Amino acid sequence: MQKTKPKKIFGVLILTNRRAGKCKTERSLREQGYTGPIVYMVDTEDPQIEEYRKIYGTANVVVFDKEDVAPFDAGDNFDGRRGVVYARNHSFEIARKLRWTHFAMLDDDYTRWGWTFDSARNYVGCVPIKNLDPVFDLHIRFLDRSGAITVAFVQGGDLFGGATPGNGKTGSSINLGANGKRKAMNTFICRADRPIRFVGRVNEDVNAYVLWGATGELFFTNNVVRVYQAQTQANAGGMTPLYLDNGTYVKSFYSVMYAPSFVKISVMGWQVSRLHHRVNWGHAIPKIVRESVRRF
Repeated sequence: MQKTKPKKIFGVLILTNRRAGKCKTERSLREQGYTGPIVYMVDTEDPQIEEYRKIYGTANVVVFDKEDVAPFDAGDNFDGRRGVVYARNHSFEIARKLRWTHFAMLDDDYTRWGWTFDSARNYVGCVPIKNLDPVFDLHIRFLDRSGAITVAFVQGGDLFGGATPGNGKTGSSINLGANGKRKAMNTFICRADRPIRFVGRVNEDVNAYVLWGATGELFFTNNVVRVYQAQTQANAGGMTPLYLDNGTYVKSFYSVMYAPSFVKISVMGWQVSRLHHRVNWGHAIPKIVRESVRRF
């Protein structure tokens, strides 16, 4: 008797803090064709909980207590529990309680989603995606088949210095050869049963992909799909106070602490320079090739 495959259930979890009524992600998702469930994740220390429930519906707001989050390495001995790392680590538990098999862990400030390449593999910047449902479906299929722990969408900063298209046609497949990077930031497409252990009070996404990527976990960014978001320090609430209090040097140095052999502080920027982390990818991740596919 043939076994039936378990049904895949996908949803979007928006991690937010003190931005009730100002969240942009749901609107951009709906305008560009996403039809699945959307749930807001806020913590008990957020004074705007009731505003979230009033605006987005009680059934669409999940409240968690940071004290319930499994212990993790914060990377410092600071007081307080600010930072999105608590929500990121607890999001997998929330997704399982919602009975989702796969989910997108998203911030609340995304304004649009687009293709960076056309079907002829020409760089087009950001052509608006009209139907996000099959885009998410392709990514969860990739997760299931590849064994990757997560795959993310490209951000504008990842395209500095020019775009390098791969061999896959946009919209029909995910090609992570020349088209992908061994990192994942900001947007995370995940399996509920394959949690990521985020570490560090800030820069937790970079900390995770450098620390666990060095041990062989597969983190990917798909350069074919691009996400736009509001400028972090121009968008009140969320992580902005933490960034303003500590500055980008402290933020970036968390990743140096977790991977000092291949992460350093450097200067980045085009019109405005700022301190940022820099990863030496030649030393960062294992490059083991199966004998069956070796060509030299």
